Formats: sequence, structure tokens, C-alpha cells
Amino acid sequence: MKLLSNFDTELDEKIYKEQISLYGEDKMMMIYRDKAFFIFFILIPIILVILLYIILLWFCIEADLWDDTLNWLKWLIWLFLMVVWVFYFGWKILKKFIDYRMDFAIVNPKEVLAYNQTGLFTRTARTIDSKKIKTITVDKKWIINSIFNLWTIKFLSEWDSWWNGDIELYFVYDPDSIKSRLKSIISLWESSWE
Repeated sequence: MKLLSNFDTELDEKIYKEQISLYGEDKMMMIYRDKAFFIFFILIPIILVILLYIILLWFCIEADLWDDTLNWLKWLIWLFLMVVWVFYFGWKILKKFIDYRMDFAIVNPKEVLAYNQTGLFTRTARTIDSKKIKTITVDKKWIINSIFNLWTIKFLSEWDSWWNGDIELYFVYDPDSIKSRLKSIISLWESSWE
């Protein structure tokens, strides 16, 4: 669905089909964030916000905040704070959902394409030519990432003043096998121009 000019929820499918027609399905790879990103950064925060909201509501009922002459003012203040609370955390959770659903990368023998939707009105698309990739690294940090085998893959290239020569893909499952597949895909292009 295309809501705005740069908020196309089917962009990944369109680009994938275009890339398959150019290179074939066996010579390209799509990379998305793992479902654990959804669990840790979207689902758990939603549950925590709802639980905290219920606890605060229960506290207000138990503390009898509405049992005096100014109960309408206390109710209004409480309602305002809860609306601010929901919008603040709701926006943060929505932003993470957009990251989860709409960020992706495509690797083909010629280039690495990375799309990052940072909001409703902002999307960046970055490309690194396969000839310019110096190294593909896997950044392994943090205990939760270690438990679930979720890491960051970095494509480092010759320095470029606009993009600083790198692309980072976060929360990628089993990056070591992905890295070996990426190297084989990129080597197809290297062998064709030698």
C-alpha cells in the first residue's frame, strides 16, 4: 500500500522482483531484521506500556483520587498525562515497527542496496558498488544478541564523503552464514569483470 510518496509498504517486493529479473533468484539475497526485533522492541514495550497504564489506573482508583470536590480536575490531569504517555511511547513503538517492517537490504552481484524508512516522510536508500566493498564484518556484542544469534553486518567500502562508505544491517539472524553467502554472491560479479 502506498500511503505517501516515500511510504510504500510494498517497496521491498517491487525491488525484489526487479532484481530477480536482472540477476536471477540464485544470484541475489534479501536481508531483513529478525522477528526477535519485533518481540524485543515492539511487542514487549506494548505489553509494558499497557501494564503500567493499568497499574496507574488501579493506583488512582485505590487512592480515591476522584472522591473529593475537585475530582473533575484530578480526572482531567490524569487523563492528560495518560494521553501524553500513550502518544510518547506509542510514537516510539510505531517508529520501531516502521524500522522492522520497512527496512531491508538487497545484495546482488553488482551492488548492495539498503533501504531505511526512518519515519512516515523520510526514507534513505544507500548503495555500495561491489567493486568498492573492502570487507564484510559481523559485529558481535551484547548477551541478548549472543543468546539469539542476532548481530550486525557491516559493509565497509572505500571512503565516500556522502555516506562515509558503510552500510550497517542490525538484528540479522545467523550473520556468519549470511556473510559467506554474501561473499559468494559478490564474487560472481568480481569474476565477471576480471
